[in-house]
Amino acid sequence: QLAHINRVSATTGKFGSDVPHYHAGFSFGPGSYSSWADCFTTWITKIFDQDTAVNGQWLAYEAAFKDMIRKTIPRLLLPLQANGREIIPVLVHGNLSTNHLGIRLADGMPVLFSPCAAYAHQEFELGVSQLAIGGLDKTYVDEYLRMALPSEPIDEVYHRIILYGVHFNLRLSASHTGPFRERYVRSTVTVVHHNN
Repeated sequence: QLAHINRVSATTGKFGSDVPHYHAGFSFGPGSYSSWADCFTTWITKIFDQDTAVNGQWLAYEAAFKDMIRKTIPRLLLPLQANGREIIPVLVHGNLSTNHLGIRLADGMPVLFSPCAAYAHQEFELGVSQLAIGGLDKTYVDEYLRMALPSEPIDEVYHRIILYGVHFNLRLSASHTGPFRERYVRSTVTVVHHNN
């Protein structure tokens, strides 16, 4: 269903949103971007700042985050819109997890709720498979990629999904104080280590 929504919602517009959209009390906009790398960098930086405000500074984490912004995001996301490649912004749920989906009893159809909708790269939604808590499994990712083919360069699709997972894990960290943070932060360090 989500792959279908992504396909039919495609626009020739911009990434982001013309109106603010919220998650856990902080805003992701408004902001419209021609570059998906710029949009994603803005979003993840806002979350990082929120996480630091909630949980305090952590120097090793901050260094890994800076490397991710400076090296990893450009390496993985800029090629999506380089060398004649284009990606079309699609409407994404933006807050998908096992906690935000259900089945309608009347007809067995899936129901998605608690969105943080915006226009993003179609693979962005797959980052939820990397969630420390409540993520969707590899079967979901494989089925989605079968229905909505991955963007070029295809050989980087799983690296991009791991990068997008950092976004979702950071949102969880920014929404909680205390012991959750270390678990969520591991994804940042891992993506930087394996993609630079």
